[in-house]
Amino acid sequence: MKKLSVRFITISAFIFIICLSLTDSFSISQGQRGAKMVPASVEFLSDASGGNVRSDGLGPYVNGKSQCVKANVSGSNFYLRTVVRRCVAAEPRGIDIDLTNALGNPVECPGFIQCPHDPIEDSFNQPGTLNVCGLNSLEDVTLWAIRLFADPIPANQLTEVRIEFNVSPDFKNTAFYLSGAAYIQTGISTNERILTTGADRAEFYLVMITSSGEKVCLGNYYLPFTIKVTKER
Repeated sequence: MKKLSVRFITISAFIFIICLSLTDSFSISQGQRGAKMVPASVEFLSDASGGNVRSDGLGPYVNGKSQCVKANVSGSNFYLRTVVRRCVAAEPRGIDIDLTNALGNPVECPGFIQCPHDPIEDSFNQPGTLNVCGLNSLEDVTLWAIRLFADPIPANQLTEVRIEFNVSPDFKNTAFYLSGAAYIQTGISTNERILTTGADRAEFYLVMITSSGEKVCLGNYYLPFTIKVTKER
């Protein structure tokens, strides 16, 4: 396994902001200022149809210590993390991220990885590697969806989505993230929302964060998925 050299694919901050404009909006805290956190449960509806972001097969993700999962809605923003510091679950949760469908776009991501490619290590010397051209079963995954529970739903029905992850659980650093957008659909009640990429919103950019804080675009991927989020009250 080789560390990925980032010298030739580091993107300047100016170009990065233009090409990956969804990135910086996620520097906010997980909740909206002054908003109450409401527990939630999360179900991956696209598991059976072969979505590229899939559950671990252990059923819905439920907020709380029984699963050591954080899943909540604060204001209109949704947040899920599959690990909790100092919490040990009988069956640790995780999310599968399938990076098999790599795309090539040298204009928006000049350092894109051409598959096949060796798995890469992150920049923080964590155990494990990331398969940038295949399936990854990851324990430490965080999913953000901005304005998922906005009322009314935005006119374009879109919400910004960011999926942060580490090759092994890490409560100090975030090593990688996928940035894109998905559609908001209403569920059977006001407490339910469906988050889906749709046929035209399944392209996500994979970014590695280095130990020096640089953001390196590794490529863009076709990542279809559909997720149901239900507020508990």
